[in-house]
Amino acid sequence: MKAQVGARLARLFPQIGEVRFDYMWSGYIGMNPDYTPRFHRLGPDAYAWAGCNGRGVALALAAGRELAKAVRGTPEGELALPFSEPTPIPLQGMVRALSPLMMLLYRYRDRREVG
Repeated sequence: MKAQVGARLARLFPQIGEVRFDYMWSGYIGMNPDYTPRFHRLGPDAYAWAGCNGRGVALALAAGRELAKAVRGTPEGELALPFSEPTPIPLQGMVRALSPLMMLLYRYRDRREVG
């Protein structure tokens, strides 16, 4: 993957020369339809956080501190987190199965744009 991404960047931006990476990440990210992360109270001592929409590393610093306060017993009204009920995403299974097809569409659009 490093070589593939490096080659694409070199082709798109030849002025930057050879591109090398020390680290690369690939995987799934949690997405919500409105791009807003969700914080849930699942029980008296259970909390959950989902749907960072690709911003998990930066958001973890602030949210982690607030979730730790919640676990220590700080009242929800004093926390800087909007807790909500977990709700399923309609047709989530089908959307997840079809989402790789969207990557083909976006790659096609990128090729046309860069041309």
